[in-house]
Amino acid sequence: MGAARIGLCALLLGALGCSETYLELQIADADLPFLEAGRDFDALSVDTRAMGCANASVRYPAAPLPATLTVVPGTCYQGAFELAATAWAGTRAIARSAWIPADFGRGLVLTATLADLPGRRTLFSTGFEAGEPGGELGPLPLVGNLGARGLSAEVSADHPLTGARSALLGATLSATGARALARVAVLNLLLAESDELVFTLELEAGSAVTAVGVDVELSSGATAEALRLEDRSTGRPISPSSAVGRRLGVREQWVVDLSAAAGTRLVGLVLGSAPASGLGGSVRIRLDDLAIARP
Repeated sequence: MGAARIGLCALLLGALGCSETYLELQIADADLPFLEAGRDFDALSVDTRAMGCANASVRYPAAPLPATLTVVPGTCYQGAFELAATAWAGTRAIARSAWIPADFGRGLVLTATLADLPGRRTLFSTGFEAGEPGGELGPLPLVGNLGARGLSAEVSADHPLTGARSALLGATLSATGARALARVAVLNLLLAESDELVFTLELEAGSAVTAVGVDVELSSGATAEALRLEDRSTGRPISPSSAVGRRLGVREQWVVDLSAAAGTRLVGLVLGSAPASGLGGSVRIRLDDLAIARP
């Protein structure tokens, strides 16, 4: 955007005055750190409009929110005008603020609060590959180990489901009531209606225990079992306590509606086995292509 329209100094990580007359525009998110630079969006833009001036827009690289711009007058934009900010993922606008009244004569500090726009967006994703969340080869933190011998949980290159790595958990459970659980993801996401959990799961052929699955760690303390979370197409409960619909040696994708947890914060995801009934025995499961999406 040329100086003949309006000048915006690209100081996204801290504002400094570019001239004696300026105002500060802070681009923020109501649910920080919901939008993450480089993951959720790769660019920010600021639009300006004023009576008698041509509308203008300038685009900047992604920066951690809240990001701050120093706005200075141009030859046309001298008094009152309006500003709006947008977060972009490629060519798609994923979040946008309302138009905000501004006036150089008042010396205001303004905040453009980004709000979701319609359209599917991936909030979290990992295939446990190098450079992805949780993609380092090695052990996963155990969160449940009761009556489980030889419990091992790790990100492994041993027969991955897709790509080069998967999460792998194996153990021998003594009996009903045993638990073998490991955390496969650490998150900080405020869930909304229709958010989806997607993952690929395989229960290895030869496993004697078939109660396996994925559990959610929520700020409310609720579990997948308590919320009755299930695969959207088959109705199978996702809880590690359920053996319903589990098939040995079959790689399956699960898609789970998280609406029952809307309004709570998702802080972790857990993989494992915690049989509610049945005999003990060996269990070995793999997890891959884990994602949280907002349709």
